Amino acid sequence: MVVQILENLISNSIYWLDIRATREPSFKPEIAISLESGPPTILFEDNGRGVAPDNQEKIFKAFFSLRDTKRRRGLGLFIAREAAEHHGGKLFLDDTVNPDTGRLHRFVLELPTGVQA
Repeated sequence: MVVQILENLISNSIYWLDIRATREPSFKPEIAISLESGPPTILFEDNGRGVAPDNQEKIFKAFFSLRDTKRRRGLGLFIAREAAEHHGGKLFLDDTVNPDTGRLHRFVLELPTGVQA
C-alpha cells in the first residue's frame, strides 16, 4: 500500500517539477519525505508549483487532472487515497499555504495504528 501511494506522489512531483524546471532554468527541484509517529505518518512535499487551495480536494477525484491532455489520466491521487483508506489510513493535502507560492505543497499519509512508517 505505502509503496503504491508513494509511487503516485513521486510520479506527480516529477511531472510538475520537470514543468517548472523547463520554464525556470535556474530552478533546483527538491522532494522531501519525512516520518512522524503517533499515528505513524509520512509527510511528502516538493518545491514545485504546488496545488491551488481551491483544488485541495478536487485532486483526489477520479479523472480530475491539470496535466496536458496527452498525459492526463487523473487516477493517481484517487487510487492513492483509496488505497490508504482501504487499509485504514488517510491521505490528504495539508492546508498550510506556502508563503512563496500561495499554494499547497505537503501531502500527509497517516497510516493505521500498528503499521511501522
